[in-house]
Amino acid sequence: MREILPSQLPLVAPVYQHLHTRELVEMSRILDGIPEAAGYVHEDLVRGVAHPEKGRPGMSAEQVLRIALIKQMTGFSYEQLAFHLGDSMSYRAFCKFGLADRPPTDSTLKRNLKRLQPETLEKVYRLG
Repeated sequence: MREILPSQLPLVAPVYQHLHTRELVEMSRILDGIPEAAGYVHEDLVRGVAHPEKGRPGMSAEQVLRIALIKQMTGFSYEQLAFHLGDSMSYRAFCKFGLADRPPTDSTLKRNLKRLQPETLEKVYRLG
């Protein structure tokens, strides 16, 4: 029997088995094995901030690192990157955003990624 409308939407999004998704899963596995990479990014994010322990929570260093990798890999503009982080379950999972988390705006992405120093990214790339 074919329904006109689905009776209930699934609670968990299905895992899409596209080649790019499998690449992201493998990259995530590698990043999970080198937690010091996020530590290097964290140093850049808090550099020059008077009281980094205060204020509202922002993206984690790990999220910023993963977003930087996606930007480098795809060549997306900040606007495109913001769209794909809001629209793609694969990118959201890779960047560790939950289903209910609001994706960052293009200005938030730009502000965070601009804080990363080239030397920091070089150190991260050498870890992998």
